[in-house]
Amino acid sequence: MSRFVSRRSILATSGISAAALALAACGSSTGEKGGGGSSSAGDVLKVGVEGVYKPYNFHDESGKLVGFEIDIIEAIAKKLGTKVEYSEAKWDSLLAGLDAGQYDLVMNNVAVTDERKKAFHLTVPYALTQGRLGVPEGSDISSLADVKGRRAAQTTTSNWGEVMTDAGAEIVASPGFAESIELVSSGRADVTANEVVAFNTYLEEHPDAPITVLDEELETEILIAGALKKGSELTEKINTAITELLEDGTIKKIDEEWLGLDLTPKQ
Repeated sequence: MSRFVSRRSILATSGISAAALALAACGSSTGEKGGGGSSSAGDVLKVGVEGVYKPYNFHDESGKLVGFEIDIIEAIAKKLGTKVEYSEAKWDSLLAGLDAGQYDLVMNNVAVTDERKKAFHLTVPYALTQGRLGVPEGSDISSLADVKGRRAAQTTTSNWGEVMTDAGAEIVASPGFAESIELVSSGRADVTANEVVAFNTYLEEHPDAPITVLDEELETEILIAGALKKGSELTEKINTAITELLEDGTIKKIDEEWLGLDLTPKQ
């Protein structure tokens, strides 16, 4: 096992590239929390995010909302000719807010699942995940096979919560990734599953955190997409925009600038 799966610098606290910031500034995003009902097109695209899931969407030292997914959202909005208004909420509230019409689109590492396909329109996938397990230093957990009967800190409605439930773990409810790490670090949970990028970014910024990331790749292949309310007239337009951004290499470039690797779905 290793503390980092890769020591490649994915993102330091102040390590936001000029190119990434330039992309994040495309269009005119408000970065506001909250927001009213869904706009369903027009001049403003209302998007729901957590705002605390680094490096996907988070606030930098100046308070600006930035990140891998923010750059993709801004690139989509540029193609649509709209501004962006962001609403921030805990993960477990995001899809409920979408269903209630609080925003047009959720782009917050939404995994493609059969259940979500039934409940929402999911966009063309724009990323793949690379799953890993995080455990306390010195843990006797060395693989997914060891988590049966152990306590896993996860957001309850996430795909990682489902993976750990299927593996036989007892879920300790957590509102987000950082809180899951804290639960594991403090001994209130035995393990947490998430993406390697999230783990590496956290450990780059918290080098003293008593967490080890296991080498084992979780075999579940998870595609990441945006979610829209059923019947949304924006679905086709956003799908077209994402497809074009994948084909012209824009999303791959965003991946490499923010994450240091290419997470675009393989064709």
